[in-house]
Amino acid sequence: MQNEQEVKIVERFFEVIYDLKKRRQIGGKTTIARDLGINRRNFWQLEQDKTRDILRIGWISHLITKYSVSAEWIMTGQGDMYVEEPPYQRRFKQKKKE
Repeated sequence: MQNEQEVKIVERFFEVIYDLKKRRQIGGKTTIARDLGINRRNFWQLEQDKTRDILRIGWISHLITKYSVSAEWIMTGQGDMYVEEPPYQRRFKQKKKE
């Protein structure tokens, strides 16, 4: 069982997943689970019960490095969700200019 702060981190983890899906950066939960190397069953269980102690730092690290998620935001809830424009937004803007 996780403490209240850890549960909030899990909630923010899924908030990023939902945001990336909404923006069509990821295809869905199966895609991101595979990309993160997460067993889909564990992913689903954590989504249903955020008190489960199965979130791995590597999953968070992947979101930080690949999708420019703010480490400060995901860990504390302070600041913006992204440290800069997510890579997919930069690519979209570049295509528009061409």
